[in-house]
Amino acid sequence: MSTDSHTLLTTNNGSIRKSRSLLEIRENENNNTICVTPGCVIAADSILKNMDLSVDPCDDFYQFICGNFIKDSIHDMNVITQLEFAMASRTNKIKMVLNERIQPDEQKPFKIVKSLFKSCMDREKIEEQGLQPFEKMLKSFGGWPVLEAEYWNETGFTWTESMYKLRMTGYSSNYFMSFSIGTNLNNSTTRFIKLDRAPLGLDPKYLAKGLSNKFGYAYYRYMLDIAELFGVRRLNAIKELKNSLNFEVEFAKISLSEEERQNATKLYYPMKISDLQQKFPSIPWQEYMNKMLNPLTIRQDDIIHVTSPKYLSDLETLLNNTPKRVQANYIFWRATMVSVRFLTEKMRSRQIKYETEINIETQSERSDECWSSCLYHLNVATMSLYVRRFFGENAQKKVSEIINGIRRENYKILSTIDWMDNVTKEMAIEQAKSMTVDIAYPELLDDIKLNAYYENLEVHEEDYYTLVLKLNKFNIDKKFSKLRQQIANKLDWIDNFKVLSAIMDYNVDDNSISK
Repeated sequence: MSTDSHTLLTTNNGSIRKSRSLLEIRENENNNTICVTPGCVIAADSILKNMDLSVDPCDDFYQFICGNFIKDSIHDMNVITQLEFAMASRTNKIKMVLNERIQPDEQKPFKIVKSLFKSCMDREKIEEQGLQPFEKMLKSFGGWPVLEAEYWNETGFTWTESMYKLRMTGYSSNYFMSFSIGTNLNNSTTRFIKLDRAPLGLDPKYLAKGLSNKFGYAYYRYMLDIAELFGVRRLNAIKELKNSLNFEVEFAKISLSEEERQNATKLYYPMKISDLQQKFPSIPWQEYMNKMLNPLTIRQDDIIHVTSPKYLSDLETLLNNTPKRVQANYIFWRATMVSVRFLTEKMRSRQIKYETEINIETQSERSDECWSSCLYHLNVATMSLYVRRFFGENAQKKVSEIINGIRRENYKILSTIDWMDNVTKEMAIEQAKSMTVDIAYPELLDDIKLNAYYENLEVHEEDYYTLVLKLNKFNIDKKFSKLRQQIANKLDWIDNFKVLSAIMDYNVDDNSISK
């Protein structure tokens, strides 16, 4: 090969000829080989497709190098980097698989996730059913006062009973306090019950300012508009939901600031069930937790981690001073708020408008929302479907090679640095040696483990809204069932896999790399 040229481009463009040296591969005196493997050819093709050859690089180098990438990407999506472009490509692949016909011999988890995608995409059926499935649910709980007007009866209503019913139906039970299962910071092999402040319908820093804040006002307008879509007269909704909003504003005021929450040690107050009952007697703690954990039961020696005893004390006071009607309006507004996206197009459009007003990135494309719904509600099944179709053994080997290279370089750097004392260096080297690696999670390819995970999930020809509730309940049950399970491996593949991530993830707490 002469030093004259071996150009990557075949073109008569004058500007390219002027800058020929930028694109030439010149013969190396000591190495006469040029990479022609499939990987190199594909990489070269990708580079060339992204270039804008109509531009003189001396005039606009960045347009010359990336012009076509920008032109081909921006017109249909907010893609501005190769990383995001890769993620968009993966999303399109999994949407394609989810939209395939369900096969009779397909495994149950894959049938369910495809059914979810199809029920989400079936707008005609969703519109045909209208608000009926949701209104039926509200009726079974005693009704939403703003809808029932003077016919709502507070007899028998308690906020705790409403939380039990919502939990068993598939809704969050965290409207008054967050109830979850966590991992012990001091003993990573055990789990505990955690009580925290309630996540609210709007960020507390905005909500605490009420209607004087533009986001608070947008939130209130959203409440009124949704109530109107249910057939409530505007004037009636204004009075009822203003009281509900004010109640939620008080929640925001008694919540801890984010700055205070940064210090984990200040958010750790271990208590037993007897301590809670003594300090906050108006809340039936044992009954509450037993119904949340059903079929598990709370034990007298169980340790509950309370992030803020003051919040629970303020919550008691707030509840004791708030009429039942206001409590009920708040509860069923929160349930309505999370249900809107699964109902009619009018409801969904109003939600998208609201989220845009408060600067939340939202998905207006139906297929994007349906794909996200599958990933959220059936994470394991969706990832397994993707891995089996697109992540072959060869890719797994390549990623292993990359990670092993990272491990070797890390060890080499630690062995040669001179700014670290010997004790610290030995600890760092030992940590590098003990780093665990999880690639593509082989569990996702294991039929026995996959089917065992979804063993207790049975779905039929439910509408989209009802199916989502059933899946929510299944996922909550799964999380709560872990309370009595000892953590055998510090890296739980169910909680940690990131198959659709385009990057590797290093977890400091677990000393692990995941891909």
